[in-house]
Amino acid sequence: GFGNPDYVYWQVGALPNSVVSANLGAGASMMGNIIALRSIVLNDGVTVKGRCASLTAAVTLDRSVITLPATISFKVTQTIVGLSLAQYSADVTRNAATLMEAIAKTMAGIVPSDIKNLKASAGLTSSATTRTIRRMTARALATDSIVLNYDVIASSTATAQDLRNQLKNAVSDGTFNTYLQAAAAERGATSLQSATSDSVETDTIVEEETDSSTSSLSDGGIVGIAIGGFFALLLLGSIVYLCTSKSSSVSVGASQSTTTQEV
Repeated sequence: GFGNPDYVYWQVGALPNSVVSANLGAGASMMGNIIALRSIVLNDGVTVKGRCASLTAAVTLDRSVITLPATISFKVTQTIVGLSLAQYSADVTRNAATLMEAIAKTMAGIVPSDIKNLKASAGLTSSATTRTIRRMTARALATDSIVLNYDVIASSTATAQDLRNQLKNAVSDGTFNTYLQAAAAERGATSLQSATSDSVETDTIVEEETDSSTSSLSDGGIVGIAIGGFFALLLLGSIVYLCTSKSSSVSVGASQSTTTQEV
């Protein structure tokens, strides 16, 4: 139930002499996209998270529910403690892949490729005090950190808020740290094997909005120019018409005044 339907496909009728139609029993729950050579029958109460596509026949529904995954997105700012930006950058490809794997595991149906635009910057350096038994002296231990900024963009049947809550809970209860250390050990990312995270913030991704006032003024200006041009042409035509009429009147008058009548 927690998979991503975009990455699961069920193909029926691909092999010679194989079944060419799909028939889901009453009450069945299916995750993924069903592609059948012929018909697809969803019996009473079937739930499909994905798509149903028949190449040559029909898709029959009997009080069934098909949920098409929606594209969700949000941005994240997360602090990773235990390594410096220099250590991260020294093996940036491996470290980035390790972090993306750990992040993805905290959210249902999310895969590493759904983590987009990952960027790291230097975080604050915290200090802790330790005491030696023999000398009873205190010394400060500095701990470096990095700040990650990334986007989560995926097709999911879960809401963006659900996934944001899952990520926050995983960081809060230490589950993220478990995933991170396991991924670091598997990938050989030594600088991340003792790293942890206890701070994460999420926010919505807002599309860039065009300036409506500028757009309105621009449209208004275009309309004004068009109307002004129309009336300018109308005025010019009127002037030309009046001048032509006056010229004709003067010519006729002059002709009449110079004409003499012969007796």
